Amino acid sequence: MTRPETARRAGTLGRIRALMAKTRENGCTEAEAAEAARKVDELMALYEIDLDEVAMRQQEIIPVTVPKAAQHAVQYAARAIARFTDCNAWLRGKIDIIYLGFQVDTEIAEYLTLLFKRAIDREGATYILFNPAWEQASKAEKTELLRSFGIGMGVRLGERLSALKSKRDFTQQQSTGRNLVMMKKPAVDAAMAALGILLGNAGRQSAPRNRVAFNAGQSAAQNVSINQGVAGRAARQGGRLV
Repeated sequence: MTRPETARRAGTLGRIRALMAKTRENGCTEAEAAEAARKVDELMALYEIDLDEVAMRQQEIIPVTVPKAAQHAVQYAARAIARFTDCNAWLRGKIDIIYLGFQVDTEIAEYLTLLFKRAIDREGATYILFNPAWEQASKAEKTELLRSFGIGMGVRLGERLSALKSKRDFTQQQSTGRNLVMMKKPAVDAAMAALGILLGNAGRQSAPRNRVAFNAGQSAAQNVSINQGVAGRAARQGGRLV
């Protein structure tokens, strides 16, 4: 790979990282954050098209830890986030979520995890505010209402990402003639083996006990505009979100 190509890819990744940092929490307005997310999409498209097998072998494979995410309902979307970003993922001590993959992929996995976590918290607060049964509920009932609502959101967000992933992979292979997933997976699996980590069948996740709250969480997940974030290209190319 020539130096200009290396510099171009490094510059693209730098711009992607800077734009992912542009959120309302960092002082951006809603419109600025949405515009930043759309630009991330465009840059990722250029970056992926520009990748070849030589460049792929030169990419660094790293773990990224999202602290305390395994204690949050966002864990129910973690597997789909890992698949969407071509990473492997596991829980550490039922506390943290760890993603392993190419550096830019793990950064996007972290970005999506935090995006979904904030969305679940925001929609959960709205659910409490407009739920007439909340005030009459006992402390245990309130805990279960929020837990079931969060599970519903996490599961549905994961389902939406999985649908986008299928569309993105198909479109990407049609346009480039390459399957990036199959190019990345052996390298990521080898890095897992080098770390001595084996991914077995995960333990069964807790089921929601309040079906009404779970269904409300599923509906609330439709309010999260992941089609304007790093998933936007798949949504535009593949049609409406499901």
